[in-house]
Amino acid sequence: FIPFNGDRIIVEKNQKVIHNLTSGLTHIEEIADQNFLAWKTKRLVFTEAGLDKVFEDLMLAYHIRIEWPEEVSDKKLTARFENDKPETIMASIELLFGVSIKKINGIYKVNL
Repeated sequence: FIPFNGDRIIVEKNQKVIHNLTSGLTHIEEIADQNFLAWKTKRLVFTEAGLDKVFEDLMLAYHIRIEWPEEVSDKKLTARFENDKPETIMASIELLFGVSIKKINGIYKVNL
């Protein structure tokens, strides 16, 4: 941890700065999640990711709600989406995994 007194902190690619307002301490962490900035870039990359992780990342990136059964975590996705609409991504997931995804009252509901 680094006490932050207004000095510069150099952050390199795949790093993020965490600053605790209470303690005043700052530290740099490696970004392990390749979809960390997907909310901004609309670029999502999945490598053998469980569908639960896929849906969590989609919710964060697109500010949408998705409900799914626990069993989808067993299904693994390897794919890349760039600037795709949520509907397009959901259609791909339906085709790949044989699930049904319906948008009801603004919420995507996944059924096996």
